[in-house]
Amino acid sequence: MSLFAFKGLIAVIIALVTVITGLASLRFIHRYQHLLSLGDAFADGIFLGAAAFHLFPDAIESFPAGFSTLTSYLLAILLVISGFFLLFVLERTIIHQEKERHELTNEHTCKASAWMLIGILSVHAFIAGAALGISDTLRTVSILLIAILAHKGFESFALMMGLHRNLKQDVQVKNILWAFTFVTPLGIILAAFIESFLHTQAADIITGLFSAFAAGSFLYIGTLHGGHNHFHAPRDPTKRYEKIIATLLGIAAMGIVAIWA
Repeated sequence: MSLFAFKGLIAVIIALVTVITGLASLRFIHRYQHLLSLGDAFADGIFLGAAAFHLFPDAIESFPAGFSTLTSYLLAILLVISGFFLLFVLERTIIHQEKERHELTNEHTCKASAWMLIGILSVHAFIAGAALGISDTLRTVSILLIAILAHKGFESFALMMGLHRNLKQDVQVKNILWAFTFVTPLGIILAAFIESFLHTQAADIITGLFSAFAAGSFLYIGTLHGGHNHFHAPRDPTKRYEKIIATLLGIAAMGIVAIWA
């Protein structure tokens, strides 16, 4: 089997894993409503761990060897801050506009947050697929496959938690899941075609730039966007320390994935 065909098979496998874990997570939400808040906290930890242990280091490694260590870190940090600040401004702007236009502020704010979450996760999923698709050795492709599959279960779980919390419509959530399923395979296929015909070093640089930017967005999702509302929910029966432990477990899970993959 050629490397290009192997990448195509990987795209199919990743799509199946995404939809299966997503539907399983949705079933979990319905059967165990009392664990929803802990699931939210665990998902926050996943976002924070993915940013710290995966996206940021990947960005550093993707920059050209001609860059000094200081230059690579400064550029990555600048992009992380840019991603964080952009989402902060966007979310605050969207929420402010929705509050001005609608009296039902909570409902519309939740919908805006849900679509922002979808956009951020889709960018990350596409970048991960593109990184695999543009790889030119079987060893690198295999390593990235392990990393992506390890991420996918957590990623789908986090997406379903966020959508269920903000949209609360099963049909819409499932439709979004089906669309999200094909984001990473699309990144693999497009990048594989680019790798086959262009062979450009710029691809690594572009991947590094997007990875650092995505790291900033994940830090925002895990702190101000998700964690802030989540730890200060006034009527949540779950004790705060249990949520903190759940968040730490999410971070630890991504750390284990980083060591293993």
